[in-house]
Amino acid sequence: MHFKNLLFCFVTIVSLFIACNTDKGNEPPDEPEEIIVWVDTVDAMAGTQVQVDVYALTKSRVQSVRLPLKLVGVNFDIDSVSFDSTILQANPLSGYIIIDSSAKTVEIFREYAKVNPVEPDTGVLISLFVSLGNAAASQTILIDTTILANGDALFVDVNDVAVVPRFTPGSINVSEKSIVWIDTVETVPGNQVQVDVYGILRTPIRGMGMPLRLTGAQFDIDSVSFVGTILD
Repeated sequence: MHFKNLLFCFVTIVSLFIACNTDKGNEPPDEPEEIIVWVDTVDAMAGTQVQVDVYALTKSRVQSVRLPLKLVGVNFDIDSVSFDSTILQANPLSGYIIIDSSAKTVEIFREYAKVNPVEPDTGVLISLFVSLGNAAASQTILIDTTILANGDALFVDVNDVAVVPRFTPGSINVSEKSIVWIDTVETVPGNQVQVDVYGILRTPIRGMGMPLRLTGAQFDIDSVSFVGTILD
C-alpha cells in the first residue's frame, strides 16, 4: 500500500509470538470449483493509494484470461494494474489493459502459448492500484465484474474450453478514523508463529491501549515485541 499524505502511517504496531494452528488468509470464499475469482476487501484512508488484490483458483492449464472489473464509489481514480508476482506474471503472447477513468472500469486480457500455459494455481491474479481523494472518506467502494459487449469474465484452457469463473466481489472500506487490524497467518503444530498487528494512523498519537483476545486450543502466548514497529 502506498501513501501520498505523510500524516498517514501504515505500520506494524506490535508482533505477537504464539504457538498455534490457523487458517491462511485470502482463501477462496467457498469450496473449490473449476475456476474461482474473488476480490480482496481492504481498509483505507482518504488521500492515500491502496492496493487491492484479485485472487483466482484454477484446476486446469489456462491459455487466456479476460477479466473486466467495475468500481462503484466516488472521489477515487484507478491508477494502474500490476502482474508482478502474480499467477499471470509470465510474458504473454498478447494482452492489453484498458482503464476507463470516467466509467470506473478496468479490463485485462492475457493470452499465452499452448505449449507454455498458466499452470493450475491459487494466488493473486492481478493487483489493482486505486488513489482515494481527500474527500473520499466514509464510504465503501464496491469492486465487481461488469458485463462487456463481448461477454463476461472468461478463462480459456489449452483445449479451447471457455469457462466463466464463479466470482465474489470485494470492496475498499474508506474511513476517516484510524484503523487497526491483525494479520492472518498459516502454521503447523509445534511451531512458534509471529502474528503482526497493523495500523493506519490518521493523526500522530501520544498513547495507545489495545486489548487482544485469542481463542482456540493448545497454544501459548509467548511474548509481545515492539521491535521494528511504530511503538519501538
